[in-house]
Amino acid sequence: MSQAVAKKKADRLFSRLVREHGRCEHCGSLGTSVQLQCAHWISRRYSHTRTDLANAFCLCAACHRWFTDHPTEFGRWAIGRRGEDTYQRLLRQSQDRSKFDWTVEVARLEALS
Repeated sequence: MSQAVAKKKADRLFSRLVREHGRCEHCGSLGTSVQLQCAHWISRRYSHTRTDLANAFCLCAACHRWFTDHPTEFGRWAIGRRGEDTYQRLLRQSQDRSKFDWTVEVARLEALS
């Protein structure tokens, strides 16, 4: 499997794992009544944090949109949920420029499923 194909597969697996929370972590809406989405704290552009479960929240589409439009509030809320130490760890991890092996990540995520 190519790295590009593995990355897409990892994204799908990861998003599904996050949405399995079953409810919006912000407003509490259930996935049976709203669309749940995977919202990243640190941007998805950074491979080393893209599929870290500490870096994602299960949000309904409305809360995800609101937080996208209000990033400062999202940051405050996320730190309140996961803590400053987690944020600092993710920030350091996101700066890792070593090659990321997406095929290994797919295997890790499949094991969590």
